[in-house]
Parts: sequence; structure tokens; C-alpha cells
Amino acid sequence: MRSWQKKAGIGLLFLLATLIMTYPLWLQMGSVINDPEDSLLNTWILAWDVEQIKSLKGDHFFDAHIFFPHQKVLAYSEHLFSLSLIALPINLLTGNPILAYNFTLLFAFFMCGFGMYLLAFHFTSDHWAAWVAGIIFAFAPYKFAQLCHIQVVSAWAIPLTFWAFHNFWRTKRLGYWIALIVFYLFQVLGNGYFALYLTLFLGSAFFYFLITDKRFGDRKTLFLLLLFMVIVFGFAAPFFYPYVAVRKEMGFVRSDLFWADLTSYLASGPFNRVYGKISAPFLRPEGELFPGLIALLLGYIGIRHSRNGQRGHMDPGVREKGGIRRLNRWFWILILLLILVSVAVIVSGGWAGNLWGIPFSAKTPKGFVLAMVVLVMIRLGYDPNFRKRVRERCLGPADRTLRFYFWMGIGAFLFTLGPEIHFFGLEIFPLGPYELLRRLVPGFDGLRVSSRFFIFVLLSLALFAALGFKALHRGMGNPSAKALLVVLPLLMLIEYLAVPLPIFPVPTGKDIPPVYSWLKKQPDDGAVVELPLPKPWIEMARIEAPRVYFSIYHGKRLFNGYSGYFPPVYLEMLERMAEGFTEERIKDFQALGLKYLVVHRDQLAQEEQGLMEHLLRHPSLKWRASFEGDQVFEILPGGREEEKRPFRGNRFLIKGVQISAGVHGDRAYSVMDGKKETYWGTGRGQEAGDFILLDMGTPRAVGGIVLYGGKAWDHYPRGLLVEGSLDGNKWFEVIRKDPFKPPITAFLTPSDFFFTLSFPAVSARWLKITDLQSHPKEWRIGEIELLVPDGRSAKGPKAME
Repeated sequence: MRSWQKKAGIGLLFLLATLIMTYPLWLQMGSVINDPEDSLLNTWILAWDVEQIKSLKGDHFFDAHIFFPHQKVLAYSEHLFSLSLIALPINLLTGNPILAYNFTLLFAFFMCGFGMYLLAFHFTSDHWAAWVAGIIFAFAPYKFAQLCHIQVVSAWAIPLTFWAFHNFWRTKRLGYWIALIVFYLFQVLGNGYFALYLTLFLGSAFFYFLITDKRFGDRKTLFLLLLFMVIVFGFAAPFFYPYVAVRKEMGFVRSDLFWADLTSYLASGPFNRVYGKISAPFLRPEGELFPGLIALLLGYIGIRHSRNGQRGHMDPGVREKGGIRRLNRWFWILILLLILVSVAVIVSGGWAGNLWGIPFSAKTPKGFVLAMVVLVMIRLGYDPNFRKRVRERCLGPADRTLRFYFWMGIGAFLFTLGPEIHFFGLEIFPLGPYELLRRLVPGFDGLRVSSRFFIFVLLSLALFAALGFKALHRGMGNPSAKALLVVLPLLMLIEYLAVPLPIFPVPTGKDIPPVYSWLKKQPDDGAVVELPLPKPWIEMARIEAPRVYFSIYHGKRLFNGYSGYFPPVYLEMLERMAEGFTEERIKDFQALGLKYLVVHRDQLAQEEQGLMEHLLRHPSLKWRASFEGDQVFEILPGGREEEKRPFRGNRFLIKGVQISAGVHGDRAYSVMDGKKETYWGTGRGQEAGDFILLDMGTPRAVGGIVLYGGKAWDHYPRGLLVEGSLDGNKWFEVIRKDPFKPPITAFLTPSDFFFTLSFPAVSARWLKITDLQSHPKEWRIGEIELLVPDGRSAKGPKAME
């Protein structure tokens, strides 16, 4: 049988395996989805991408229509551009976004298997061994745990990128070079995490093989590599620049919330039918990293076999020295003791006490782990045989190429553990290698899921598992034993079973709620807000993801949204709505330029049932349509908010203006130092009575105050009182706002947040700004700008004279 026929046969096996492992999703691909939250978001993203491709409006690609009135909101999450190319033909043929999404998902499983098969076959020249590698990479429990993240499941271009790289490196053929560009760009433009991870490891491969193969003088190779970098940068940069711009404009910051615990490598996720229940105690979000027992066994055999007898032997001359033997005995006694103490700390939760009058405490095993590291370093210093064994094992496989994949797997494993290394949730080592990436490599500080490095651990393991399978298969002479070995891939599929996959019905086409069909028919481009809004950080995905999905059908701009980031104006509106629907909320809607208000009566809480009667009587709302459970109102235009005044940031000397505060008075000068990045703050949650006091030295006429929060948009006072005084004893009220809410439009520029307090002109020497309410958030002020009665700024004594 020819090679292409065998590969076609393997492809059919992967197709069959995909159908088995994703049952029953493929039976109802056009009407169900595997997750009603993130999968709906990704369905919307793919549909948006397809529409932009069809319309050829590349300059508005990121201006998706959720989170109105913001632009570039597609950059709040993954843009999934390359995946939309897979969904495009299905969407064009059927117009069904759910079918297009499910096809893209199933295609990802199939291609992960076949792509890994091609890479493994490159090293093993064994179809069955490469088939095993494909099973591991396509159907490991991690893939099903990440089923709602199609961008994670769609990792198939990673092995194909390395396959193209090795073939190009070996042959220098232009076709492989083009394939390298295509596969690399496909992966980079489908997943922002994998874009950075793949670039890190592919760049490492370039330098590693340039050095080991001594090809620095190969001009053709160097030229093509340089041209590769220029081309991929030219294609990828337009897709990544909006993320940089949005992050700067909106002040978005990621913290590493999802790292792998060492015990995560024992967790298979809730969907796995074999290990799901028994591994549940080790489960944590984004931490389902158990690759399966068979894969681990085959990977271990593959690594051992690839070493080709490199295992070192003891030096007899050194072995006879009794001093080293005694030291080694104490080494193992101390290591065992430290392990037992560490386990005791983990199990008991730590302890504190007094030993011989000396107080001690052990809340985490971190100190004991550091002690073990020190002991290992000491033994490396005195035991030459130990140094030799460590050196030989660190070299990894004898083959230089396999050695690269060995260390790529080790490095990826360490990176999954995050900034600090944890065991059972307790920090055991204060600094992980991933923290170095965050500090040294641009882009990594914007990622929050270090455990997604596991995809490269899985690739490395799959490759060595293929080598292990080949070694076992060739080492068995008995035909029945060989036949049993062929059954091993089937046992792996059983080990990875997650069927039946969870499915959720989703309306499509004519089955969508009629309110959205009505919105689509409206000739204007009026923006929509749907009520009720979710409570802040409570079931936001469950409530908002379907609304985002239905926006595919009506095409109107939507104030609601669900994504990886939430703009501050949306979060502020959630907080305001949670306090009750009042007249001020209608004014907020008017200020934001919203036109249609859709109320889903069946989603209203019991205490919100009176909302409809209030809306029907409101003079700023006009009833437009009624459907089963849904009402539509038109929001009539209202007065606009005051014009925003930009901060000029000029530096000046503070002469004659004394600034003090009720708390942290030593930082009060920051509110008039001309720098937005410095600020005064309470350093704790707000408490009624917190104040800041301005002494202008002599009575001045003041007609308003501008308070700048800088990037601290959610640290404004929830109640405000401004008082003035001429003598410091008698105080008069200038303005009181209790409760206080800044204009909703102030939250549209969260990286430069400020608001104005306008009042009739007063003459005062002292101005006192007091917080009237308590709140969990800190009160911060970046700058204070005083306004003279004619509206001009009066910053500092020079401007006031």
C-alpha cells in the first residue's frame, strides 16, 4: 500500500474517532451547542468575522456591535480570525452560525489528531505509532475540559508548524517554507495565548538548530528565516495592534488567576468517564491536565528508549570512599524528613508553636522545599557521581531534535505552574519560571491562564509516546503480543471517553425570539439595551451570552455584552441598576445615546415586577412593540451631560495652597502636583467622614471643582459634601450630593477618569471635600482642578491671582 493511501486510511480513522468521541454533538450540529456561555460568545465572534470577510470591511473588523458605545470591542476577547475561515463556507451555504461553530469544533478535533500524526510520523516512520500520538494530542481529557474554548481545542496548526519547520530545515524547499508561514499564521491568528507560546518555542527551535547544526553561514536559510519573520509580522501586526491600543485606552490589566497546581496533573476534568470522579479532589479551573496513564507509560518508555543507553555508571574509585557514602545517607535522611514535614504542613494546614523558648510557625511548606533545593545543591558540590548522573539525565535523548522536544516539554510543564509553584493550593516555591516570562517578555503580562502551556507538554508527551509505542511494537516477536499492542490505541480512546457530551438547544433562524426579528426590521441603527441587567459578577455569562448570540440576527448595536473584558461603563451601569431602577437610569441611557429598551419580563426578579408599570408611564419612553414575555420601548432623546474638560497636566509650584486630609495626609500633596499617575487615597474602603482639605491662603472665588481619578475609575466617593469657609471655623455648604454618581459618560474613558462638580460661585479660603458614605472601594483622587466663576481653570496660586 502506498504511503498516501496509508495516510488517507489514518485520516478516516481519525474521522471515525472524532465522531465517537464527540457523540451526540454531531447528530444535532445545527441546533445544539456544548456550552451555553463561552461557546455562544465564540459562535458570535465567528459569525461577526464571517460577516466582515463577506463585506470586505477590514478597517472596521474590530468594531463589533456589543458594549455600545465603545469601539474595538472585538479586542476584548480572542478574534478567532483564522478559525472563521473554517466556518466561512458552512456559514455561506447554510446561514446557520451554530452549525458553522460545531463544524469548526469537530474539524479541530480531527485536525489535531492528523496534524500530530504527521509530526510523529516524521520522527518514527511508523503509522501506528504516529496514530497513537494523534490520539493523545486530539482526545486527551484536557481537550474536553476546554470544550467551551474552541480556540484552545483548535491547536492543530501547532504540530503542523513544527512538521513544516523540520521539513524546511532538512530540505530547504520553498514549499515547506510556505507551509511553515501558513500554519504558523493560522495558529497565531486563532489563539492569542498560543500565538505567544508558539512564537516562544518556534523561536527557540530556530536558535537551537542554528547552533547545533552550525548553520550560521547558510545564507539561504538565514535569508528565508528573516523573510519569514517579516512576512508573519506584516500579516499578524494588524490583528494584534488593536489589543495594545484597547489595553492602553481602557486600562485593562490581567492577573494570573488560572495557574496549574502540581496536583492539576492528577485531574482529568468532570467529563471524563474513567477518571472524572476519582480525580475530582484535584480539580481546579483551567487545571485539568492529567494526560492518561497509557500516554504517561508510553512517554516514559519513549524517553528511556531515546537515550540509547546513556545511563551513567558509578566511578569505582569514588564509590570506595566511605565519607561520601555517609554524607549521602544523611542526605536521604534529611530529604525524607523534609518531605514528611512538608506533607504534614499540607495536611494540617500549618502550625505555630514554641520550641525551647523560640517561637516558630509553618503555614506553608515553602521553607522546607527551599531546604531540599539547598541540600541538592550541596550534594552536587561534593558528589561527582551524582553530578554525572544529573548531567546525563539533563541532556535528555541522544538525538538533538528529540532533545529539543524533551526540554520543550519540561519548560512548558514549569510554565504551566504560574508565577509561584503550588501543591494542594499551598505555595511551595516563591518564584516560578513563568514569572520571568511575565517580567521579561512583552505580552505575557497580559495573559491570565499560564496552564494553557500544557498544550506543548501534551505535544512533547505525544511524540515520545509514539517513540515508546514503536519500541514496544518492534521489541515483541510474538504475533499475538503485537496484536494486543495494536489494541492499545483503542484502550486509549476508552480511557479518554467523555461521551455523551453535554448539549444545550439553541434557537436558530425562524426559531429565534420574535423581538429580535422586530429589531432587525427597524430601518435605523439605534442602539439597544436589554433588561434586566445581571447583578455585578453574578451569572453575567448566563444572562448576557444569549443576548450577544441573538445580536447575530438583529445586527443592532448593543449596550449589553459578554467577553474576556468588561468596559467600566457597563460595570458601573450594573452597579447602578442593582441599586434600583430610577429616573436617573433613564437619563443614563439618554446620555449614552441608546434608542431601544427591551425588557424581558420573564427574566425579572419578583421585586422588579413593578418595573413595567413605571416604564409605561415614563415621559421619556415610548412603547413600540409587545411580544410574548418581551416589551420594546423607544428612549426619547434627552439633555446631554456637561462637556468633558481634558486635563492639561502642566507642572506648577504649590505656593500658598496647603493640602491636608483626614487619612494619609502625607500623600495629600499629590492632588495638586500636576501628575495624573500620583494620587491620594484612603488606603482602605471608604468611610463616612473621610475628607481632603484645601487652604488657598486667601479668599478666592470658586465656581466648580474637577476631580481626576486617573485610571481609578471605580474609586470615586459614593456620597459628596463640599463645604467652604473664610476663617476655618464657620463652614457653609457649597454642594451636597448624597448619594453621588458621576455622569455615566465619565466612565467611557476609564484610563483618564474625571468628573466636574459645578456650583454657584462662592468666595472661600478653605474648601473641604467630604465623603458621606461608606463603601468597600478605596477613595482616590489623582488631581484636583478648581474652576473660577467664568469657567477658567484655577490650578495653583498663580492661576488664582
